[in-house]
Amino acid sequence: MESTTRKQYDFWNNRIRNKTVYEIPGIGRAFGEILTENGYSMAYHLLGEYLIHNMDKDLFEATLKAKIPKINKQQAGNITAALATWCELNL
Repeated sequence: MESTTRKQYDFWNNRIRNKTVYEIPGIGRAFGEILTENGYSMAYHLLGEYLIHNMDKDLFEATLKAKIPKINKQQAGNITAALATWCELNL
């Protein structure tokens, strides 16, 4: 069983309104910079993209791959899982 990191706990259990994209579990400096350059500076921007894709894991991960060509399947899955968990707990 995986342990929950502080970053995950803080992300899942707090409002998303003022969070930057860097605060999403799975996103570090490099991916955050790429996303910010592509217009996704805030966590709710990326959450909106996830919701537009009807919370479909495969479609959203394909979008991440298009925005961040160097992202691998595990990294995309971590970001998707963070947003999916946030939705389960807050929507």
